[in-house]
Amino acid sequence: VHTFTDREWVALVLPGIFVMWVLRRWARERQAIQSRLETFTLRESACFEESDRALVYDNIATLMRASNIVPGDADDLAALGAFDDLVRRELPGAFREALGRWTFRYPHYVSMGMAYSGPMILDHLRGVHVDE
Repeated sequence: VHTFTDREWVALVLPGIFVMWVLRRWARERQAIQSRLETFTLRESACFEESDRALVYDNIATLMRASNIVPGDADDLAALGAFDDLVRRELPGAFREALGRWTFRYPHYVSMGMAYSGPMILDHLRGVHVDE
C-alpha cells in the first residue's frame, strides 16, 4: 500500500495543471486573433515603415480593381473599404479551417483536469491509501 506524500501529489498534479494552462492560453490567443480578423480595418493596421503606408494602400487598391472586386474606376477609398470587407468576410473562416478545432471551452478543460487528477486529489484529501 502506498500513500502519496505531498511532494508526490504535487508532482502528479502540477503537470496536468500546466498543460491545461498552456492549452487555455493558446485558446485565448487564437480567440484574440479571430476577433482581430473579424473587426479588421486597414487604417488601424501597423506598418513597419510608416512612410510605406501610401504605397501599400495604393497596391491594395490596385489589386482590388485588377481582381474586379471593385469596379475599375473605383476610388482608393472604396477599394480599401472593399479590402477591409474581404478580410473580415474571408479570413476568419480560413484561419479556423487552417488551424482546425484544437481549442476547447473552459468546461472541457475542467473535465480533462478532473479526469486526470480528480481521483488523486480526492484520495489525498480523504487520506485514502493508494495501491502502487
